[in-house]
This record gives sequence, structure tokens and C-alpha cells, in this order.
Amino acid sequence: MLGHDLEILEAIVANNDNLGCGATISVHGGEEATTALTDDGIEELKDMLTDVRGERDRRRGRSVTPERPCQ
Repeated sequence: MLGHDLEILEAIVANNDNLGCGATISVHGGEEATTALTDDGIEELKDMLTDVRGERDRRRGRSVTPERPCQ
């Protein structure tokens, strides 16, 4: 998803400090529950990943040009 390793995305979503209130919901099925992103949560995650890429490139001395949105 979004061109990133699933483990990285799961780690970002698992930390409540990374995304705003209402960005995730718990989906319950029987005795198990999983965390899902709302539409706002997906947009926040995309923005966060874009910001991280830009910061990484700045640190590496690369010029930063606007990227097309993650898919």
C-alpha cells in the first residue's frame, strides 16, 4: 500500500501520536479486532509519507520537487 513496506505502515498506525483523532477505527470480528484507517487517516498518512520523503531528500542534499500523490 502506498508504495511502502506494510510493517512500516503498521508501525506508523500503531502509534497513537502519529495520526490525528478520528484517523483510525477498530473493526471487530468475533474475538479479534483490527485497526483500519478512515478516509482522513489515509490522507494524513499520505501527507506524512510525502513529508518524510522530502525531509530525507533534503538531508541527502537532493533538490526537492513536488511529488505526485501516493497511490
